[in-house]
Amino acid sequence: MREPSGRVCLDPGHDAGNLANRSPDGTYYEQEFTLDLGKRLEKLLTDRGVAVTMTRTGGEAVSLAKRCEIANSIPDLDLFVSLHSNAAAGSGWSSAKGWSIYLYGPGGRREQAAQDILEQVRAAGITVRSTPIVYAPELYVLKHTKAPAVLIENGFHTNQDEVSLLKEAAYRQKLAVAEARGILEYLGIPWTEDETDPGYEAEVQAAVAWLTENGVSKKIVFSGDIGNINQPIIHDPRYTTEADYVIMESTYGDRYHTAPPDYVAELAGQIQQTFDRGGNLVIPSFAVGRTQEMLYFIREIKERRLVHGHDGFKVYVDSPLAIEATRVFAENYLDCYDTAAMALVQKGINPLTFQGLEVAVTPDDSMAINFDKSPKVIISASGMCEAGRIRHHLKHNLWRPECTILFVGYQAIGTLGRNIIEGEKEVRLFGETITVNAHIEELAGVSGHADKKGLLNWVNHFEKKPERVFVVHGEDLVCEDFTKCLKEEYGYNAFAPYSGACFDLAANQMISEGVKIPVAPKELPRGHAASEGGKRAMYLANQLDLANKRLQQIINLNKGGTNRDMEKLLKQINDLCDKLDG
Repeated sequence: MREPSGRVCLDPGHDAGNLANRSPDGTYYEQEFTLDLGKRLEKLLTDRGVAVTMTRTGGEAVSLAKRCEIANSIPDLDLFVSLHSNAAAGSGWSSAKGWSIYLYGPGGRREQAAQDILEQVRAAGITVRSTPIVYAPELYVLKHTKAPAVLIENGFHTNQDEVSLLKEAAYRQKLAVAEARGILEYLGIPWTEDETDPGYEAEVQAAVAWLTENGVSKKIVFSGDIGNINQPIIHDPRYTTEADYVIMESTYGDRYHTAPPDYVAELAGQIQQTFDRGGNLVIPSFAVGRTQEMLYFIREIKERRLVHGHDGFKVYVDSPLAIEATRVFAENYLDCYDTAAMALVQKGINPLTFQGLEVAVTPDDSMAINFDKSPKVIISASGMCEAGRIRHHLKHNLWRPECTILFVGYQAIGTLGRNIIEGEKEVRLFGETITVNAHIEELAGVSGHADKKGLLNWVNHFEKKPERVFVVHGEDLVCEDFTKCLKEEYGYNAFAPYSGACFDLAANQMISEGVKIPVAPKELPRGHAASEGGKRAMYLANQLDLANKRLQQIINLNKGGTNRDMEKLLKQINDLCDKLDG
């Protein structure tokens, strides 16, 4: 960060006590939006050498007079920017829309600032009002601030289309970048690209929600799947630095990844051995992320001619979702690709395509693959073999000893993929018993999930420990072990919730711990042998018991609610029962 060469005061309008300024459906609060936008602007400006003062940094109440007092206390302040979203008259939705900027009156430095910001907003493709600059001498902060002052209305939260945009992290960042560029233009500071800008502290990756109730606002960060580092194609994870509550995954919270092998060489070896036997290499793969990684590796394998004697071999991608995801990756390479992938693009090379790549969109396309008798690679979803077209390819290839089923991702307990990896000799597919004769292999180390070290690195990037960390999305023992680690070794107030747990976020108090429902072995249903089919039946019976308990919990939670809500739930349950009984 450079030495400050300009001074700006950012004023996120309203505060957590103001519950009136919201969307008609109650899903959007102006005070939350303005604070988030303010923090995005603050980062963009400070990273480029501007000294920024915020009139508020949280949900605290700050009067209009106090906001002006803060601004007027800053020596040589260049610009005061008050951030808002607009509202049309009335209590419902409106057609009024568009960005606008307000001034105390025409002329002077404030007029220049408004013009510079407006120009950048228009260049970014943001919808503006037909009269985007409005002169409003009655607005308190514009009248009583000594420095040049502007007030920005970032669209209407009473317009359904615009409120949907205003709730999106990507759109907020788009607004922030445009307005930051305009402010810098006004200050005479050139805009420079910064590799940290797109992530805004990873909040494009992590889902962020602000909840407000009775004047109390809390920031909740959902980690989603925390990515592994040094993955092909995509950037390493970025990090969030601020949250009141965190809900984070723990998939690999009890283990560490080994040093990554040479994926290209290992995959080439599997292809070579399988093709030499005259078989197909079938890869159950997740449609988003993993499929694109496989294509990335295979492109290099073909380019380096690592598979011998099978020139021009075909690779089928049989998953409409995977095909669409690959298209999205390719069209958004500036946002998605890491340095290595971008280097290929700059050479005119598409990292995800190559000669011999075929896609199967329709069911007929999919069925035709099994009539192609030449050795080939088939990449198909789902990654755990629970549904989708992969099950058809398993039916056609599992029984063939010359073929290979190559697993390239995590297989959860109870899934068909997990059963196959663990040595199941027979599986049931489409009413048939299929003997497992194919070679069953794993591409070790390929994981989109961070390991324990990666998870700890992610959570330790919070500058202040969250009030509580909820640990989810891991097998029971993993959740518990990782929670214990966070509490005992790192001092977090961590908790692994059970099904039905209730928590008061405003008061940071547990209401109900929920019920731990162990997955215990059950007696096999009559008529099922101790085979893959029997185990699957046992698993599904277990899941039905869990679903029953979950439904009972939902019923209990809704008792005592409004008549309307209870009637709605009753109708939904009865409709389902009628459908299943019919």
